[in-house]
Amino acid sequence: MIRTQAAQNPALPIPPTANPLRVRLPAPHPGQRTVLRQARRFSFLAAGRRWRKTTLLMAIAVERALRGQIGIWGAPTYDQVRIGWREMYRAVGGVAQCSRSTMTVTYPTNGMVIFR
Repeated sequence: MIRTQAAQNPALPIPPTANPLRVRLPAPHPGQRTVLRQARRFSFLAAGRRWRKTTLLMAIAVERALRGQIGIWGAPTYDQVRIGWREMYRAVGGVAQCSRSTMTVTYPTNGMVIFR
């Protein structure tokens, strides 16, 4: 498991009295580590259905949201978006505020992931 602690990143606007944020993300497999190392602004990935693409994207979205960035998670159908929503909901636990009605996850760092 990767432990992301936002309190260790000085660029994040967290009050000094706040507890460190702890989110448990699945450890990337060797292929995912290669993709993470070679990531660009636009990355294209051709992978099979059991390659854990959703898990990889969820980890990237959580790490960016913990840095205070806003991301949009889009998919052609609601059912596909809901898969990503459920995975992120389980990963962030009590760290982020999850709104099922608006399909958003808001972090204490003002970062957000919007699911559409």
